Amino acid sequence: MYLIERRNQNDQGVISQISSEKIMAIHLHNQSFRPNFVKGLGQEGANFMTSSKILKQSPISILGVPGDIQIMQKWLKNQNLLV
Repeated sequence: MYLIERRNQNDQGVISQISSEKIMAIHLHNQSFRPNFVKGLGQEGANFMTSSKILKQSPISILGVPGDIQIMQKWLKNQNLLV
């Protein structure tokens, strides 16, 4: 699983592995659909369990992409992101 992050010109195209389960959980929580809504429904426990299952099945990496669309298209053509 990739978290997409815009980077500056000098730092584009970098894929950073996240090795800490705690950091992966924080990133996944921040990317989940409306965490305040889940909290308001009292579903934080169920959401946490689902997130834990996802973390066990798939590692999370941060994919730094350039902000310019044309540069991004060229960069993506040269990547093998399914590995």
